[in-house]
Amino acid sequence: MELNQLSIRLKASYLQFVGREFGRRSDFASQLYALENPGKLIRPLIMAAAYYDLYKKDPIQDIASALWALEIHHTYSLIHDDLPCMDNDDYRRGRPTVHKKFSESTAVLAGDALIIKSFALLTKWPTLIPFFHFCTGGKGLIAGQLMDLEISKKIEENGAYRPSFEEILRVHELKTGRLFLFAFLAPLFFHPKSKELPKSAIMLAHQVGLLFQIKDDESDQDSRGLNIFHLYPKESQEFLSKLQDRVKENLNSCFEISDLIARLLCEFQLL
Repeated sequence: MELNQLSIRLKASYLQFVGREFGRRSDFASQLYALENPGKLIRPLIMAAAYYDLYKKDPIQDIASALWALEIHHTYSLIHDDLPCMDNDDYRRGRPTVHKKFSESTAVLAGDALIIKSFALLTKWPTLIPFFHFCTGGKGLIAGQLMDLEISKKIEENGAYRPSFEEILRVHELKTGRLFLFAFLAPLFFHPKSKELPKSAIMLAHQVGLLFQIKDDESDQDSRGLNIFHLYPKESQEFLSKLQDRVKENLNSCFEISDLIARLLCEFQLL
């Protein structure tokens, strides 16, 4: 399967799903607004590529609901991240954020609705739900958000305070990395007799989430928040180089899950 073909089909199918599920009711307008302007869909793309690499079957035909669950949950996290009580951002992907377009209370409820929808989409695969909860809940994405807020509060109270390099990595690992962990490893749950991936696959999943966020920090060093390149430029560059080497090593070890995945990482200039 060609990566470009997969990417085009994935986005078209996603937008069809969004229009069908959220475009027919006015009370879904805020959710539709957030969902209809997706980014690169890299998380569902990774899941789709991993599924194809493992089973050589069409992920959009077989696991579309799981792909959309991941993207919908990611979208909720962006809605809530943008709120005044969180990052207080006015724009997202070139458009007013949900709370600016509608209202703060509407944005909170839109995010809440998307959380519930994401879990509902996974009910076809009950054994997948505990892993999704681990990645997105109080030991995953939510924990990263909480750490981010606690560090931001310390900075507000003491302008001289600077979080450690390790603290920022931990935030990135939880807040960004756990959704990538799910994207990489969820395909194991779709077939009861699926083969276990080697430990290098689990390491690869952790590493790519970190790699994505650190590369994002590198490209946007003027941004607010916990930008690791802004705070630790030398250490970040050294860590990034080593991390890319480890990702390449683990890609070579994970031959069962590395074909489309490797091309995808190169396409997004992560390697």
